[in-house]
Amino acid sequence: MDVQPAKNVGGYVQLEFRNAWGAGSGFSDPRGLAADELAWGNVAFNRLTARGLRYAYVYASPVFGSKLNIGILPVSDQFGDVLFSADWDFNVGGISFEGNKNNGNYRLGYVRLIEGVGTSDINALGDDGHLFIGDYNFSLAPDLDAGIHAYYFQNDISILGNVKETWIGFTGAKKIGTATVSGFGLMNFGKIDNQSHTGYAAKC
Repeated sequence: MDVQPAKNVGGYVQLEFRNAWGAGSGFSDPRGLAADELAWGNVAFNRLTARGLRYAYVYASPVFGSKLNIGILPVSDQFGDVLFSADWDFNVGGISFEGNKNNGNYRLGYVRLIEGVGTSDINALGDDGHLFIGDYNFSLAPDLDAGIHAYYFQNDISILGNVKETWIGFTGAKKIGTATVSGFGLMNFGKIDNQSHTGYAAKC
């Protein structure tokens, strides 16, 4: 339900009901994780109750071409849900500011994130993750789009210790006839307590 009582102000609410099908059932995770109970439980989305409030936020347009959103937001990364996803992860509240500028579009945001994917304990990263988001997308040519992105995650009270992670990368998409070729390059560097690490990823 999307309610807009004034021209530049509104609110959005999404309710959901899940029963015996889909990710909530524990037996049909489309990513093939359902056979492993622990892996299934690692997806925060699967640990939500079968019915309730999925997203709820208020929004306003304080400046022409911009939008401010506050609440439980449907926020995903712009690398194709590789890092975090509004479909699979769960944020317990946040704020984002997005809009258009200089023939491009931008997004700045902050969300509190609940996450445990990739660890042996569903609560390893706890429920107090702080995720900061920055995206800028622009056109290089009529059929060529690009984007630069930076994300930062911090959790000081996880059982893993002090977690700090930074991701920086770029995206690109090229239209060739009726098809579109897209991809990204991504670099990660971070630290868990005193253990530092660096990683790279690419996809086309």
